[in-house]
Amino acid sequence: MEYILLFFVIFLAYIQNIFIKQNDKKTQDAENAQMFFLFFEVLAATIFLGILFIFNFNFSWTTFFFAMGFACSFSTCIFSSYMAIKTGSLSLSALISSFSIIIPALYSAIILGEKFTTLGIIGLFLLFASLILVNTIEKEKKFNFKWLFFAILSFLGNGIGSTLQKVHQSNLSAQGMQANDYAVCFQFFAMLAVTVIFGICLISKKPKNFKTLIKKSCSYASATGVANAGCNILMLLLATALPGVVLYPSVSAGLIVFTFITGLIIYKERFTKWQYIGYVCGIVSVVLLSI
Repeated sequence: MEYILLFFVIFLAYIQNIFIKQNDKKTQDAENAQMFFLFFEVLAATIFLGILFIFNFNFSWTTFFFAMGFACSFSTCIFSSYMAIKTGSLSLSALISSFSIIIPALYSAIILGEKFTTLGIIGLFLLFASLILVNTIEKEKKFNFKWLFFAILSFLGNGIGSTLQKVHQSNLSAQGMQANDYAVCFQFFAMLAVTVIFGICLISKKPKNFKTLIKKSCSYASATGVANAGCNILMLLLATALPGVVLYPSVSAGLIVFTFITGLIIYKERFTKWQYIGYVCGIVSVVLLSI
């Protein structure tokens, strides 16, 4: 049963990227399309998590304040992830975002004094090699700096968010509380804050094509939000059912591979031979860093 749920986690994480890419194709360059999509994505996730929170009402001020910090990093992450997928390669965007596990790993090593394993050190070198290789392009082509900027922002937002979750768990443990009991509370208030952030941004733009965007984008945005919330909930359930050395590498590597295959077959993405080698190095590094 656990491995069936694991497959659903990978699928839900993967399908979010596909919804974003499909939405971008459908809305093209429609005015305010990005902000509209992001607002309805987090609104759908907030509603879904709000229902769960009602039936699992555990509140902590520590959790609330960490959720507010997470909201800032998460809003940066999903906005930049959307823009990276919009302006560049789907598969390479997913790969660089997955590298964000290095940020909580470095936090653990530098702040908590945890040591990298031999495999972790190898993974770290492969990660840097992958970053260099996937950014190599043919001489006659121009480098996409806009895509790289948003890919790096997505990497930072995702990594800082993961680190805040780790620190949150440590703080609750120090208070003699179980972090899993407040997981839904954490995610609900974080998504609520992100919804407010994107809602203010959307209203400030005073969109005149609101009805058009609802018809074109609302279904994709809502499905992405529910998939995001569902993925997070299943990850919480599996965190106590599967070893971390199985769960996190499987999700990261599975997401990268599925997205790569989709980019190759459906979206006809093509890379240089060095980028393909870099992609393989990236998959191996993510697995090694997760162990």
